[in-house]
Amino acid sequence: MISELEREKFRAICRAVLTEKTAVEGGGIGTLNEKRMHIALKRFVCSDESKYEIDMGRRFVADIKHDEEIFEIQTGSLYPLKAKLNHYLETSDCHVTVVHPLPMKKYRVWIDPATGESQPRRRVAGISTVFGGAHELIYISEALATGRVAVWFLFIEEEEYRFLDGRGKDKKIKSSRFERLPVDIIDEAVFAEKSDFLALIPEGLGESFTTEEYRKAAKIPHSKHAYMALAALANIGIIEEAEKKGRARAWKIK
Repeated sequence: MISELEREKFRAICRAVLTEKTAVEGGGIGTLNEKRMHIALKRFVCSDESKYEIDMGRRFVADIKHDEEIFEIQTGSLYPLKAKLNHYLETSDCHVTVVHPLPMKKYRVWIDPATGESQPRRRVAGISTVFGGAHELIYISEALATGRVAVWFLFIEEEEYRFLDGRGKDKKIKSSRFERLPVDIIDEAVFAEKSDFLALIPEGLGESFTTEEYRKAAKIPHSKHAYMALAALANIGIIEEAEKKGRARAWKIK
């Protein structure tokens, strides 16, 4: 649970990050070195800059390393972290926490790439529960199963800026994203112990359940994401296969 003091700390960090010059000298839109979302989350987790960007060998650099604890800030898909986490587990005794922001409250701003002009921001759908990000765990589920890796979901308010450079009449299909700007932090969910992952099993399911039953109970829009979440839970050791329901594969809690 995020306290009001932590929220104010995060807001202050966001205000500071937004006013700093982070663009490459001589560059403009699209030439940022380190995205502001990443910078803000890193400062929220640790204010000591001497702990940033620590060389861990084989060209792997830890975002934050404090004693035997590593924090990795991952604002996009968790897939790219797989090799990095495996390296940490194989070559160190460190415990790793993956910090992953989920946009609970999200606004979008469209930018004309030719003129730099932007449209007024509009509210778009965000991720309101942990189930909305559960499918990403499949990429690091084997590392999570070791007990030496944790996940820290941070539910945030953000503004997403996208270029009108895609397909279609409005140029929004397959458009490219410029940046995600953090505004506020709303809530958190920490998965550190194996038992914590039971929170990813929604109430109302029977003793055994299919992927579709899980999808509906968790209110996950896509069947693929529901399957990925269940596969991750199976890899972590939370669920196992049960007797089929008709022709459908079924699962049960271990």
